[in-house]
Amino acid sequence: MKTDHWIARRSGSALALLLAVGAGPALADEADKAQIRELAAKIEALQAQLKMLADKTSSVPAQAAAKPAAEVVTAGELPGSIRIPGTETSLKIGGMVALDIVKDFSGGGMGGAVAQPQSIAFDGSAQSRRDGQLSMSARRSRLNLRTLTPTDFGKVTTYVEGDFIGGSGNELVTNSASFRLRHAYLEVGPWLAGQFWTNFADLATFPETVDFQGGHGMVQAIRQPQLRFSKQWGGHELAVAIENPEADIVGMSVASFNPGVGPVPTTHVDQYPDLTARYAFSGDWGRIAVGALARKLTVDNRGATPIGGFVGEDNVFAGGVMLAGRIKTGGKDSLQFGVEAGHGLGRYITGAPIPAAAVLDNGELKTVKSWGATVGYQHYWSPTWRSNLVVGRVGLDNPHPPIGRTAVSRIDALFLNLFWQPVPRALVGIEYVRGEVRNDATKTGTLSNEGSADRLGATFIYQF
Repeated sequence: MKTDHWIARRSGSALALLLAVGAGPALADEADKAQIRELAAKIEALQAQLKMLADKTSSVPAQAAAKPAAEVVTAGELPGSIRIPGTETSLKIGGMVALDIVKDFSGGGMGGAVAQPQSIAFDGSAQSRRDGQLSMSARRSRLNLRTLTPTDFGKVTTYVEGDFIGGSGNELVTNSASFRLRHAYLEVGPWLAGQFWTNFADLATFPETVDFQGGHGMVQAIRQPQLRFSKQWGGHELAVAIENPEADIVGMSVASFNPGVGPVPTTHVDQYPDLTARYAFSGDWGRIAVGALARKLTVDNRGATPIGGFVGEDNVFAGGVMLAGRIKTGGKDSLQFGVEAGHGLGRYITGAPIPAAAVLDNGELKTVKSWGATVGYQHYWSPTWRSNLVVGRVGLDNPHPPIGRTAVSRIDALFLNLFWQPVPRALVGIEYVRGEVRNDATKTGTLSNEGSADRLGATFIYQF
């Protein structure tokens, strides 16, 4: 810059001197004057070029300052998260990889990779004489994303999670499986909107099992769309929600999801959302929770398949209550329990499929009275070894004849396991499961009204 201005100044002085010299008639003739004028024109052109170059050079620092430097990824507000460059959103990626191994020993098994005692065959049946199945699966593996963004309404948290226990695929060659939705919700202040665990269940009081579904007789941990309001103060928590309804009437049709459209049932109508409320109190001693469920069930199969010879419309109100707890018994040991009862609880009791209602011969829609109870005890042998003993029962007062007497009316299940946590985030477990069923039929010489089965399961999990 300074050199360019110095050249320009010196060039101007030379031009003035040459012009002065050219004015003297005694020193140059006309030819010399022409050369001087040509040289002066070249110098003027050179001055213009130098000025243009100086202007361009002076604008470079301003342009460089206007261009922002590349933004560096930094830690986000959520533990273990990063801040997305150019935004105020924190992003955390998580999930787990899991391998489950299950071996059934008797009774024809318990219905696959997840223990379903209600599917146990009754003694004397052909199915009860089948050998037990061995299955190995990694489909429980999960992937989730969590975000946190500050807004004018407060911090907005979102969470999306899925696993691979979806449809399609087989075990012949690739063991492929479809990714399925587990959770998808947002939270802002006391509000939650999206798909999450039903508010009727209190997961903090659930016993621990290797089995994916868990102890029978508890409130079923349904995941479904909902709008929930929660209030916490001290050790208290109160939550109310409206949740997606889905009738579970004997003989009904359940419409599967289709791409781009919602399911339309043909044998029932979901008129109103299921209503749930739950209150919990926690302290150094443990946790106690109570809850209530209210739902309306409507059968309407006009224009569709008859149900037990019935075509028409009827509805009934259903629901129930629950009580659950986790009581500390010393150290990290604890006692867990849960009990629920009602008319038309149906899918809200672990042990599905449990019917919520059935159509009687006279066309009346009648709820199924049901109840469930679970007791579990967790003991820590050391900081890295622990065991759980969980027993549960489900009872059904099935109306006859719409529900046959051969249908399951009582389910018992026992889970005994041992977990080892070799390093943080890793878990290895092995579990013995015993299941028993009973129906209301009369025993015969060849077929009993009871059945039982045993299985051994193991799991290997690493969370990230």
